[in-house]
Amino acid sequence: MKTKSAILRSAVLALAAVLVSWAVVLWQSRPPPGPDRAAVRVTLELGAAGDDIVNRSGLPIRRSQAGEALLYDASPGQLGTPVVPVIEHRGRRVALPPAGSLLFYDSLAGDEGVQEVNIQFAVPADDRDTAEINGTGTGQAASEGQAQRRHALALRRTVGQVQQALREQGWQRYIPLSSPRVAGRDSYDLPGSWQAGQVQDSDTGYLPEPQDWLALRHTPTWIWYLDGAFLRLSYYRGDAAQGQAAALRASVQGERAVLRAHAPAGAGGWEAARNAYAQAMPGLLAQRHAAESRARAAGVAVMQDWIDPPVAGIEVPRR
Repeated sequence: MKTKSAILRSAVLALAAVLVSWAVVLWQSRPPPGPDRAAVRVTLELGAAGDDIVNRSGLPIRRSQAGEALLYDASPGQLGTPVVPVIEHRGRRVALPPAGSLLFYDSLAGDEGVQEVNIQFAVPADDRDTAEINGTGTGQAASEGQAQRRHALALRRTVGQVQQALREQGWQRYIPLSSPRVAGRDSYDLPGSWQAGQVQDSDTGYLPEPQDWLALRHTPTWIWYLDGAFLRLSYYRGDAAQGQAAALRASVQGERAVLRAHAPAGAGGWEAARNAYAQAMPGLLAQRHAAESRARAAGVAVMQDWIDPPVAGIEVPRR
């Protein structure tokens, strides 16, 4: 026969087991990190070792191996809190809008450090976006079509925030050598525009008006450059019929990662990448000049005084 103390001890253990079960259920059903939680900043310095970035952050950033690189996941879903990515390059820091996902890579070959960062932004629509559509500040409930437009305008607002943040830290527009040197509204694929899907690299100093933004026919991309680093921001319109939501993504790369794309398969090394880029340059410039000829024929101004920055010490011939 059990004593009173044994019965009490059994009851306590049973209650503890129930409490633990409840805690596990509550933890598993917890909502994703919301905007009411304080965001943490993750500072990503190009060229720094991935492990050093993790150690300086003091955060439980997950590391895994992906091919010949180490992959680091600093996404809000992984860390359990909202995340603000901060890009650091040459002593300049740019705080970007909150991320929905944040990944960065460190090559296992050599000591290049982190040469690539990928971000997808978490962009909630708010009453400002509803007002753009309704012409009022009431923030009334929108139809499904209006909700999609609200989200598109929220992404437009975020693009403007990124443009301003980068401009304040000295980042400048970069035009790929194969793209035409056009500016402003002419650099966007809008109904009735000259390029009919030819231009993808848009003016980083110009943001289309809301109605133009909603009428975009092609995915615009903005590229900035700062002393050997590139930041590419892309807006994906999505497709409601296919169940694809609109999205805003950014990639940050050092020039080593950019030039490596020009190197032939299997050709390693920095000099091989530089040589491949130099050899590809005439063909890229020929594509640019062909596009600019079409622009001039349509009455669009071409920026003749544009100066392409040297990449990896390789100067671009002026024409």
